[in-house]
Amino acid sequence: MGKVGLFNSDQPTVTSQFIMRLRFSQEVNPVFAWIFMRSVMFQPQIERSKRGINIPNIFPADVERMLIVSCSRTKQAALARDITAELKRRTDALAAIEANRKQIHSLIESAIEFA
Repeated sequence: MGKVGLFNSDQPTVTSQFIMRLRFSQEVNPVFAWIFMRSVMFQPQIERSKRGINIPNIFPADVERMLIVSCSRTKQAALARDITAELKRRTDALAAIEANRKQIHSLIESAIEFA
């Protein structure tokens, strides 16, 4: 029997011996919550929760006490949409830079071979 966690991220992850399922109320947009939980406003709460323990697991009671920004579901959807679009723009820009870097490297290698 295995445990599986599906999430929308290409970020490095840490696995644990258990998987916690978070269920948000209807007032919370899950994409907004996902973005917020990766933010500089939420991550220090995780660090404080882990501080001073040998096994850095976070339990449901710990998560229940953590704070999340409260704004309307409409505002959350707009923020999630805007942030997702900005992240895509940045990813596309980094891909273009990498493609240009490879092209430059190829041109330099070609010039060295002909020299």
